[in-house]
Amino acid sequence: MAKCTFSDNRMKADFENNKALIYKLEDDIIKVQIKDSASIEEEDLLEMKDFNKKLAEDKNYYLLFIAGKDAHISKEAREKSTEKEISENKIAQAFVVQSLAHKIIVNFFINIQRPSMPTKMFTDEKEAINWLKSLKRK
Repeated sequence: MAKCTFSDNRMKADFENNKALIYKLEDDIIKVQIKDSASIEEEDLLEMKDFNKKLAEDKNYYLLFIAGKDAHISKEAREKSTEKEISENKIAQAFVVQSLAHKIIVNFFINIQRPSMPTKMFTDEKEAINWLKSLKRK
């Protein structure tokens, strides 16, 4: 298994609750860092989406999603994540995962639930950011 690398989160989050930290990396790149052992439900997705839109100033944005160690997303939240309501304003999304379980879930999400925007999985945060930036140049 490839080694996972994540950025040093010394910068202050623009939003934080008991499940996630959200950062505005660039005008149109939003980073959602799920905390270790967090359990994400539908209402958490809606709260994160609302804050992402505020950070992006209601403009389209690229999402960098980092799964925390032992974090879990409910079946209902996974299904909700493909709906237009959650996908609104997202241009593309990159998932950074650190466990086999997360890889299986993200692969299922990409290949079976088929998100409406470009979506890719990574084990390295810098590679994920570079991919999102490459889409911006197109």
